[in-house]
Formats: sequence, C-alpha cells, structure tokens
Amino acid sequence: MSSSIISFANESPHIIKGSQAFIQKFKIIPDPIVQVASLHPDPNAQIAWVILGCVLNQYLGLLELKKLLFALNHEFPGDRLWYTPVPKSIEIRTTITKAIGAAWPNLDYAPGIFWSVGDFVRKNFPLTEWILKPQNELIHSLIQIYYMGKKAPHPKVLACFQRFQAKAPLGLGVHRVFLSKKDDLALPMGARRFMGFMGPTSTIPFSKWSTEKKIKETNALFRYLSPDSPEMSAHALSFFLEKGHKKFFCQELQGSCKACPLYRDCPYAEV
Repeated sequence: MSSSIISFANESPHIIKGSQAFIQKFKIIPDPIVQVASLHPDPNAQIAWVILGCVLNQYLGLLELKKLLFALNHEFPGDRLWYTPVPKSIEIRTTITKAIGAAWPNLDYAPGIFWSVGDFVRKNFPLTEWILKPQNELIHSLIQIYYMGKKAPHPKVLACFQRFQAKAPLGLGVHRVFLSKKDDLALPMGARRFMGFMGPTSTIPFSKWSTEKKIKETNALFRYLSPDSPEMSAHALSFFLEKGHKKFFCQELQGSCKACPLYRDCPYAEV
C-alpha cells in the first residue's frame, strides 16, 4: 500500500469515511457503456459494444458518452457494429452530431473507430471464445483497434477489462479474472478530480504528477477505499463533480450538496 495514501488516511479520516459513504451511494448507478451494451441479449454484442464505448470514451462527460452510445446503438443496433456493408462515414458523423453536437474533438476519428471495432469483431468472432484467451493475447489483439492506444499502460484496454469483469451495473460480469486486485485500473475523470481537489496532493498538485504516479497513487486509493473491489471505487468516483444536466451530476442525483457524504470537504459544494 502506498505510504502517502496511508498518511492521508491517518491525517484525514473524515475524507476517507465520506469517500467510502459516497462510493456506497454511487456504486449502484449504471455505467453508461455497460448500460448500452446490456441492451443486447447476445453476449457477443455486449462485449463488442463495451469495446466500442471504451475506445470512444475520450473528451466526453458521462452524460455525453451516454447520449453518443445510445444514438449509435439506435441507428446501428446490435450486430450492425460488425456486419457488412459498414455504415458510411457521413451516417456515423451525422448520428453523432445530432446526439452531442459537432464540437467533440474526436468526431473526425469516430467513423474509423466504428469500422475498426467492427473489423476486430469479424476477425475474432465469436467474442465469447476470444475472451477466454490469456490476458496478453487479449491486449495484443485489442491494441490493434484504431484509437485504442498502443502504448502501455493501455488505459482503454484496462477500461475494457474492468467492464468485462465487474458485475452489473458496473460491468458485464464475465466469469473469469482479467484483473487481479494488484492490477491498475483506468482513471476516470471524476477520480482525477477527487485526487486533485481532495486527495493527498497538498505539497505537489495532482496535475504536476507524472502519469505513472497518478496511476499508482489513485489506484492505491481505490484499493484502500474498497479492498475487495477497487473497481467499485473507480466506478463511483467517476461521478464526482461530473457535469450533469444543469449542475454537477453528483448533486443532481442526491438532490442537494448537503445530502452528500463529502459535503464538508468538497470545494464546490453549494451551501
């Protein structure tokens, strides 16, 4: 366990207690990627849509991601993700623009991502058998997908594994171990905000940490807060100060900041 996390827990037990209560509140909120994937009864489609969602999840808030995935799923449901003929670029771009607007930085790359995931599925079908391969083989095949990211630590691949393995509503609950309790999880933006605003970063700001330190320390916090299921911490903290419909998502879901276990320490809490 990280010494800085242990020191932080000893110095700020009220934040640790509030964080654990926050996690218990938000652990039942469905993950938007898993929510869309679970619309399909076919487990191959569920796995494929989790992969697509993880690749697309960049420069997007959770509500925007949900709108994007629901729009794509409505327009190209189920196995349309990988069956040919593939949708035209203009069709994919138009669907996305109608859902979340044209300002998304990855809009121009979205058709290539969609086609690349479809090509991956065709090459590795059925995914229910592909998913039984050793972890290193899964990683090697996943990083061939356009915009998945080829450099370690492969955060989008880790996000896929996390959602494959975790039980609903956090994941698909595939019955095999992709990640051990010692493996790092991808860092959702909410967890990054938590570390920056409330975590053990008093001497050096979180934004100044190296990528390796951000991953190490935030995952140490996940494991400290939820020793038996660190992915639950990662999932719940993804909602921390996340943009909602009109206010912060965490505030909207709880009704007011005063109902939040982190109210006392949150720098953005409304009185």
